[in-house]
Order: sequence, then C-alpha cells, then structure tokens
Amino acid sequence: MPLVLGELMFGFRYGSKFKENIDDLNRYHLGAVSITYPYTLKGDVLEIRYPEGFILQYRRLSGDARTAYAEQDRQLSRLLVGSAWCSFSYSGGSLYSRTSSSRIPFFPNGTYRYSSRSEGNFAGRTGDGYNRPDGSFYSSQNDAASDGRWEVRYGRLYISEGSGPLEEVGLKVTSNSNGYPILMSEGKEYNQCK
Repeated sequence: MPLVLGELMFGFRYGSKFKENIDDLNRYHLGAVSITYPYTLKGDVLEIRYPEGFILQYRRLSGDARTAYAEQDRQLSRLLVGSAWCSFSYSGGSLYSRTSSSRIPFFPNGTYRYSSRSEGNFAGRTGDGYNRPDGSFYSSQNDAASDGRWEVRYGRLYISEGSGPLEEVGLKVTSNSNGYPILMSEGKEYNQCK
C-alpha cells in the first residue's frame, strides 16, 4: 500500500475557475474556497483520492512516450490546419425542413474561426380539420460566428471560445469508405472542405 505523503488543496474562484500551483504539489492555494484531498506518490505514479471514493492517477511519462506524443500532436495539428472542416445536417418531413451547416478553419497560429447557418422552412396548414396546405410558407435563417484558440496536447484537442479557458472536446479521428479523414466531436461529424 502506498504511503500517504500529504494533501493537495484545490481552490475555486468565482465557483468554477481552477488554477494550479505546479511549483508546490503539497499546497494549492487559491481564491475563497479550498478543498483538501489526500494523495500518494510512489515512483512515477501520483494518486489523488476523492471523498466520493474514486481515485485519479497520473503517471510521469518517459522520454520515449513524450517523443511519441509530440509526433502524434504534430500529425493531428497538420491534419487540422490542412483544410477547413465542415458539418452538415438535414431533417424534414412533408410540412417542414431544417438544414444546419458549420465551418471551422484551424489556423497555424493556434486560433480558429467557427461559423454556422441554420435554415428552416414550414408550410402552413388550414385550420378546417382537414389540415390541408393553405398556400402560406414560412422560412427562417440564423447565422452565427465566433473565434477562439486551439491546442493539441497528448493527442487531444483543446479549444476555447474567445479568450476563455481551453477545454478538451473529445475529438475522434476516423475515415470514410474512401479513406478521407472524418472528425467526430460532441455528436457532430466534420469533413474536409474549402
């Protein structure tokens, strides 16, 4: 059983912002609220024990592992900046249709631009009990855009909205039947586009 060497303190400012002091693993000092967790350090493994019962483990990477991750990060970064990435969806029936599209170019300087468009169409119906088309037609369109930062670390993509904190987006890279790459993230599929 590993020896408990000390406690880590996590602080939260404004309820959600987390900041760590990597210079001193024994003391994390921040904001108004501090929460203390016991930890153990055995060799290259750091374990943090949470009161809820789960244990979080961190392992120090060897030089070979760091080199492998660095190459993986370069490959993923090249893939992201190699073209813009687009997503498209359609839903519809006899009375309505809705399309959504988005486009994300990733730039080599670590920024991205997100733009999207949603369009909807609806055919009006009579209120006479027969629900026949009444000849009216309704349409809507919504455009949105935002900028942010991106970074690849250890094979994972992190993005921020505006100047906010970087957060992992759960990116998965697959390929279609023709061998072209597909990015999957947050329930959306993105293909290369111009």
